[in-house]
Amino acid sequence: MDGDFVVAVDGRRAFRFRTRSDLASGPSWEWTEAMDTWGEGITAPVVEGATVWLPESDDSVVRVVHKTTHARLFTVRMEREGPYRLVSAAHRVFVARGGRIAAMPVYGV
Repeated sequence: MDGDFVVAVDGRRAFRFRTRSDLASGPSWEWTEAMDTWGEGITAPVVEGATVWLPESDDSVVRVVHKTTHARLFTVRMEREGPYRLVSAAHRVFVARGGRIAAMPVYGV
């Protein structure tokens, strides 16, 4: 949850849901992002600054989109094996995979 919305993964899609107070005005989700395959053990998305970080379920990349406009910004790929693990704090997203970790700066609101 980040401010007035929640980002969640259900199966092979990530959704940005509005707050409860906005539900009367239409669909509860504002955007959705397809993840590549069904996979198992999808890592939860991370919201930091103006971005949402979405690991692909096949562990190929982490897709980064703008949290409001849903514009695709860039992808992150680590040349390691295993699932991506994400956590955020203090305008950084920490991306871990296969025993390595990278701290990515994040700006914007």
